[in-house]
Amino acid sequence: MEINDFKTVVRSAWSKDTCYKAWQKEWSEVYPSKGQCYVTAKLFQGLFGGILVKVKDSNNFSHYYNSLNDVEYDFTKEQYPLNEKFTNKETITEGEKNVRLDLLKLNFFKEVFKLENFPIIYEWYDKPNTEYPEHQHEGKVSLYVLDGSVAFTGGINETVSQYQRLDVPVGVKHTALVGSEGCRYIVGQEIENDA
Repeated sequence: MEINDFKTVVRSAWSKDTCYKAWQKEWSEVYPSKGQCYVTAKLFQGLFGGILVKVKDSNNFSHYYNSLNDVEYDFTKEQYPLNEKFTNKETITEGEKNVRLDLLKLNFFKEVFKLENFPIIYEWYDKPNTEYPEHQHEGKVSLYVLDGSVAFTGGINETVSQYQRLDVPVGVKHTALVGSEGCRYIVGQEIENDA
């Protein structure tokens, strides 16, 4: 995924439920970036890496954005006036895990598969250490890992973990072993019940 693609898709993934809770009453589709800065910056960081930056706005509220290779990416700055002054800049090394981020990831990866015209898109969860015997798919199958990991062997030799995508080659036999923490995915599928 390219950064410009991220910018387009994330706008479709924002919702009232991914907005900062205290500002949800003010959220609207007209101004969808309102209250989305932290979860958007965390999602971007998960996909592209880089640094999470925290600043204070003129009302002393926290605002978050990203820095990657010395370039700043602020996908929610439009919620502020053009002359907004930010202060108290700091780098955040560990952010909090929250339900809004989980929901934004879910929405985001569903939107990616919608744009790719997958007719079947769903969320799936496998318990820890679930094993899939050798099988193959007759149509396109792609997945994004939301949480956890899964290791593929056979015709595919790859371990996929959080924020990573795997496009399963059509007709290639493979097995899969879910990691010790389980695995939650968004799956895009071309043919129903293609297992």
